[in-house]
Amino acid sequence: MAEKLEDFNLPSAAVHKIIKEAIPENVNISKDARTSLARAAAVFVLYIASHASQLAQSVNRKTLLGKDVIDALGTLEFEELIGPLNKSLEGKLLIY
Repeated sequence: MAEKLEDFNLPSAAVHKIIKEAIPENVNISKDARTSLARAAAVFVLYIASHASQLAQSVNRKTLLGKDVIDALGTLEFEELIGPLNKSLEGKLLIY
């Protein structure tokens, strides 16, 4: 288990790449904004993972499945993310 808040940081290179792909080329983003987005993304991942874990535990499973993540997104009213997630997973995993 993580001991410090920094243990939850996402890789900065990956976050920077995602940000660059999401904004127009002519837009610059400050280091503080990148850091803020990375921390917000980490909190979001922990939030979804926590709820997905609760769903798995409610059916006496210790293994978190992709279906648990999809179900957690729906339960937490992030339905708009389910379609893009399924699309990104096509051909890689079972789609729920």
